[in-house]
Amino acid sequence: MEMKHHAALLLSLLALSSQALAAGEEDDDAYYLRRLTPPPITSIKVTHPIRRDETALYDETCEDFKITARDARRFFRHAQAVSRRDYNVYYPESGCYGKGATTYTNGMRTEWHIESNGRGIVVPTNGKNKGVAYYLYCGAECETLGRTEGK
Repeated sequence: MEMKHHAALLLSLLALSSQALAAGEEDDDAYYLRRLTPPPITSIKVTHPIRRDETALYDETCEDFKITARDARRFFRHAQAVSRRDYNVYYPESGCYGKGATTYTNGMRTEWHIESNGRGIVVPTNGKNKGVAYYLYCGAECETLGRTEGK
């Protein structure tokens, strides 16, 4: 009986997700059903190790923040996919961030944006998911991400 309930729930979620995607909307269930699970990374290139968002609504110094390829690799190893809504509602924005590009063993390439507080966005630049933004968050494992103190 319980197995039938789980199967019915999964079918309902798939139907709702298909409708949401067809309507051009993204709900949390649709997001999780289509999230990216990338293959191993072959290279990471940091294109902008430190950036400051001048439009940030708060005063934040970025003097001790500089993202490295090693930091980016740690971020990707520990980050979890989150919905766009959760990314914007539950994880505070940081004005300090780094940018770069990543290549994977299957040839997929992405551009990324990693903030000093553990938020990040990855966007494939080729393949079937080209242009789709994936929202990530890395918690305690990334507390010292990009921090130049003690490096």
